[in-house]
Amino acid sequence: MSLPVWILAALALLALVTWLARLVLERRHRPHGRFVDVAGGRLHVVEVGAARGPHDPAVVLIHGASGNLKDMEIALAGRLAERWRVVLI
Repeated sequence: MSLPVWILAALALLALVTWLARLVLERRHRPHGRFVDVAGGRLHVVEVGAARGPHDPAVVLIHGASGNLKDMEIALAGRLAERWRVVLI
């Protein structure tokens, strides 16, 4: 076999391994919360805490591009939820 064929075979094998690993990870770590369809995409939303009344404010935490929702949930959501309804996006 020539070198280009070996390279293509190796790339195909790596793509297959990556795809299978993604399936395993998605099954082990299912997202909690819910997904909300919005114009232009879909948001993963987790709500913790409870509003005490219909006009009580909520704290909305939106993660940046280099973070994820779990970072804020672990660091902040539990403490904030003691006083407010917290919405993590």
